[in-house]
Amino acid sequence: MASLETAKAVVCAFTIQWLDDPVDSIIGWLNAMPSNSYCFITWPGEKSFPEWKRMAEASGVPYSGNQLPGSSIVDSILVQDDTELVYHAADDIQLVFDTSIDFFKSMRDIGAGLERHDSITNKNLLRLIRMWDLHDHESVAVTHRIHTLVLKKH
Repeated sequence: MASLETAKAVVCAFTIQWLDDPVDSIIGWLNAMPSNSYCFITWPGEKSFPEWKRMAEASGVPYSGNQLPGSSIVDSILVQDDTELVYHAADDIQLVFDTSIDFFKSMRDIGAGLERHDSITNKNLLRLIRMWDLHDHESVAVTHRIHTLVLKKH
């Protein structure tokens, strides 16, 4: 396996939201890489899950999703003189689930069920699920704000 000193590309998909300091980590990767290398990064962004937030508010339940990084991290990374922005986009992707519990199960199944703060109690989760499914009784649509970033180190 190549080290960052010899890697010409780093790919990081749906991981930086779990890092304590995503900007510092990415800058560290870039600094360790040789010239003319690329860094490809995707992450779910801060405007993800507006439907969940609205239903939590309507249910009187605290929103329990983790805080997600937004576009501002790109500007923070680009303070590096040797780093070029090749591409950045933030696209809304909507996924549809039969029920809200199916959405929460999908989050759990990809490992995103872990929360970085106090989790929602079972009683509140049940209240949220009931309210959401009553509101959107045929299916539950959930929007993900997906960032795609490509950086080049000169």
